[in-house]
Amino acid sequence: MSSEQFDLLVEVKCAPISTSISLSERDLAGIRVDLNSSDIGALAVLNDHSSYHCSMVFIEIQDIPQSMIGTTAKSELPPSSDDATLAYISSRWEDWILRSGAIENVFEDEHSRISENIEHYLRIKYAGSSLPPVESTKTRGMDVQRRLKRLRSEGGTLHEKPKKEGFLHQYILYHIISTDGALGCTRHRNNPVGVPDIEARINRLD
Repeated sequence: MSSEQFDLLVEVKCAPISTSISLSERDLAGIRVDLNSSDIGALAVLNDHSSYHCSMVFIEIQDIPQSMIGTTAKSELPPSSDDATLAYISSRWEDWILRSGAIENVFEDEHSRISENIEHYLRIKYAGSSLPPVESTKTRGMDVQRRLKRLRSEGGTLHEKPKKEGFLHQYILYHIISTDGALGCTRHRNNPVGVPDIEARINRLD
């Protein structure tokens, strides 16, 4: 693990159950970084259209063409980043989806309470420690998609709540980025109504 820190700017584009995302010039402006620096600006996109690779993928600003402004099919997105730090954040997001009972305990229609619910859940269930990782398997991507389908099905916690689900994923990402020990965050801000959605200064992982 490296002790080098960098600024991370994230715009979250979940569009749960939708086959496309919408992107504006304002969204892109919020994640622009100096490409000569070590900082990263990225879109976080819920890649839930894929049966085999369902995850939260990150697309870095330099890989986003201007032609993406407007509506873009999730199946036609640019390649996702292979940055180790972003891959770690994505994996930890998957842990939250896969951990039985986690989403059910932290989701709330009033999204401003989700961060408080996350802290309460971890305090009660894990004595305030981080969520334990879920063992990685060859079918992890498919497992994530199946879990999301169950949560969205009739009677599920996220049934017919795509917009509120979007806020849930943003708050989970923010929690991971701002509190995970490996990332060693020293500055952070969550911005549910502005751009970018998440700003933080964190460790670069190898």
